[in-house]
Amino acid sequence: MLNKLVIKIFGKDSDHEIPNKELLRYCSGIVGQNAMYGLMANWFLLYCYAVLGFDEIIFGTIFAITRIWDAINDPLFGAVIDKHRFKNGEKLRPWIKITCIPLAILIFLLFFNFGLPKGPAMAVALGIYILIDLLYSFQDIAQWGLTSVMGHGSKEHERSALFGRLAGTIGGWLPGLIPLVIGGAEGLANTTVYYKFLAFALILGSGGMLLATRCGTVKERVLTPAPPKKGGGMESIKLLLKNKMVMMVAIGSILSQITFRLDQMLFFTYCFSKVDIFGLFVMDGMQVGFFVGILVGLPGTIAMPFTVWLSRRLGGPKNILILGTASNVLFRLIAYFIGYNGMLVFISMGLVSLASIPGQMNGIATTVLLCDSLDKVEYETGKRNEGSVFAIQNFTAKIGTAVTTFTTSISFVILKYDAKLGADQPPEFFKYAWLFAVLGPGIGNLLNLIPLLFIKYSSADKLRIEAALKERHALQKEKEERGNFDEGLILRAAAIGLSPTEYSIMPTYVSYLEQKKAVDEAVRKTYGDL
Repeated sequence: MLNKLVIKIFGKDSDHEIPNKELLRYCSGIVGQNAMYGLMANWFLLYCYAVLGFDEIIFGTIFAITRIWDAINDPLFGAVIDKHRFKNGEKLRPWIKITCIPLAILIFLLFFNFGLPKGPAMAVALGIYILIDLLYSFQDIAQWGLTSVMGHGSKEHERSALFGRLAGTIGGWLPGLIPLVIGGAEGLANTTVYYKFLAFALILGSGGMLLATRCGTVKERVLTPAPPKKGGGMESIKLLLKNKMVMMVAIGSILSQITFRLDQMLFFTYCFSKVDIFGLFVMDGMQVGFFVGILVGLPGTIAMPFTVWLSRRLGGPKNILILGTASNVLFRLIAYFIGYNGMLVFISMGLVSLASIPGQMNGIATTVLLCDSLDKVEYETGKRNEGSVFAIQNFTAKIGTAVTTFTTSISFVILKYDAKLGADQPPEFFKYAWLFAVLGPGIGNLLNLIPLLFIKYSSADKLRIEAALKERHALQKEKEERGNFDEGLILRAAAIGLSPTEYSIMPTYVSYLEQKKAVDEAVRKTYGDL
């Protein structure tokens, strides 16, 4: 029964290069990694402010600067990965084995209260965070870089990206359980909330990274030649900077964070006290936010498996990104003017839910686009730089987090937010909360749309490049398998449907000149003059 279900979802092994069991192991690892990242990315700052009592402006500014510096390092980490080959010839997979266990320990320590004064406590928290960030960079680059080397060609790239991103979405949901355990605004002020965060750090953080080790059990089927001993790292950076597709995606991702904001969960926590659900039960604002978050994200998540189908009909992953950002802007703008009073909030959240349908596809589309860009770079230069290309995801995420941290801190100042006040926030908070929560992300998406319009990569370009690479890889494989046959001999043999070995031992009753004349004529018709 289970095997039939796997085949129904993932297809038959005979139809794909990547076996289902291997893809499942990879996806389970991504679930764990995203659970850990969701805990750190979405709850660490609130934990520092509400539980440890750190100053929002001081810690937020220092944290933002740290994140910018860490982001700058990411392309360098990617270059290190591109420069290095392990003894088994692999480039990505071993990094996962090296980093996951230390990360499992450090994420627990990140949420551990050492009982230090505020100044040293902030220094320790930042120090642990920086160390996590360094190791996570190598782990994350390797994990997502595997989508481009687990199998050959766009179909395998789309398959690994699709199921990998679906797994990431599931893992990202798990930290969403935190509001149910903590409760509403009063729960953040409860003395026991620290132990709840520590439990989540152990279960989602450490447990998630232990599960992420399963990504290290997959195979690298696309092996690239070792780079030169000198200059290999800088060559990787140069290739990255020339990759217009990646650069436009990166710029758009960073621009999307330059806006005011208020986390949707905080909006519901403070703007809704108690909600009576048809007289059946009562929920506080944080619990309402949790369920609204599920309802808003659910349609987009259900639509994710159709990303590849829609991408092919729209002309490629670039158009998925454009559709996702444009629809988010439009629907959020409409939702803002509808408002959130009474039952209107459900209509507004319904519109945001519609906006999330193509938006949820963006992660898959981005991963496929990065894989396509690697094929384009290989086509043009004969080289591949998975490390640097997938490092750009970390780079943009960290720069985005730094910008988000800063804009969130500024937004808190404008809103005059104070976690110690609980639901008794000042009037400014309630005046601008809806604007910041709903329209803010829409403005960011509008900025993101601009650089995406400059990406030029059609379906025809993709087919042409894949066909050329397939022929090139076949020639390379033939050379490796057959030995010292030159390319001219391989092409001559291929022109009449023979392998180089078969061509080289053709029957002796056909004279050499007759062979050469017949074969050269066939080659000339197919390939032109050699």
